[in-house]
Amino acid sequence: MSFLEQKIKNNRGFFDRHQPPEGHEARFAEKLAARETPDESETDGRAFWLKISGVAAAVVLALFFVYEYKDDFVQAAVTQTVNQIQLSEELNNVFEYYEAITCANVERINILASDSAQTQYVKSMAQKQLESLDAALAEIKKEYAKNPGDKRLQAALINNKRKKAEVVEHIIKQLSDANRLPEQPQTMTP
Repeated sequence: MSFLEQKIKNNRGFFDRHQPPEGHEARFAEKLAARETPDESETDGRAFWLKISGVAAAVVLALFFVYEYKDDFVQAAVTQTVNQIQLSEELNNVFEYYEAITCANVERINILASDSAQTQYVKSMAQKQLESLDAALAEIKKEYAKNPGDKRLQAALINNKRKKAEVVEHIIKQLSDANRLPEQPQTMTP
């Protein structure tokens, strides 16, 4: 028993000088019980809106994750499918050849690209073209997986890699031309 409870019990006469009216305790107990158990209609309304808000929050959260990570899921699925495709040794050699050319030229692009806005624009456009070619390559590889040995699809695969190397070479030519252009002298007009 706490100190306060002990004090109240010892001085009960002081605290209980006024007697409550008849039925006070019963009315007080009823009010207390009513407060502890809310109306069913009130509970049903709150529960309904609580469920609705929970579902709405879950939908918003799900949409956020779908929007935020959709590209990662799609890219992972495409990459996994494409990586499972087995290509002939001859095609792999051709791919390695064009990949080596492309990688070397991408390094040259990074060296040639200065900090000017124009060269950064050219570089970003090249990146978009390369991504587009990679997406097309993934589609061709999926078709090739369905029809292995199809000469037309093999040619399309090789042409895609060749086109990628040509795009990079074209970008290098543009950057080289842009870097070689002399600055225009400013002339004063009278």
